[in-house]
Amino acid sequence: MSVNVDSNHAGDCVTRRSRPGYIVYLNNAPIYWYSKKQGGIETSSFDAEFIALKQCMEYIRGLRYKLRMMGMPVEGPAFIFGDNQSVLANSSKPGYLVREGTAADEWCITCINTNDNVADLLTKPLGGGEKGRRFIQMILHHVEHQY
Repeated sequence: MSVNVDSNHAGDCVTRRSRPGYIVYLNNAPIYWYSKKQGGIETSSFDAEFIALKQCMEYIRGLRYKLRMMGMPVEGPAFIFGDNQSVLANSSKPGYLVREGTAADEWCITCINTNDNVADLLTKPLGGGEKGRRFIQMILHHVEHQY
């Protein structure tokens, strides 16, 4: 299982609310994605990214439980890719859900270059440029299509 997670801090120009987003892959196929404006206003990009990571972790924990209940073995950690280095550095210290899951080997959090984070598609409008086309191709790599 792997996940790409991102957040767009204060992306809404009117309400200044952030938009977290994540894409969950199982056997390299996207099975779930999430993108929704946050209920509260965050004061920093760290807060917005940390909340996006926390929401992602809650979903992963529930998904792992459901898969085990259906008799599917869930071996090893889920690999989570994010682009905010300060959030990733703080996720290894004990105390919160994000940190506890890392310590319990439920997930492994890794930094990815922001230009390679496909969760950007869910957090901000990318238009029809090269980056947007490349991300769509990365997600739908098995579909033959002209973008």
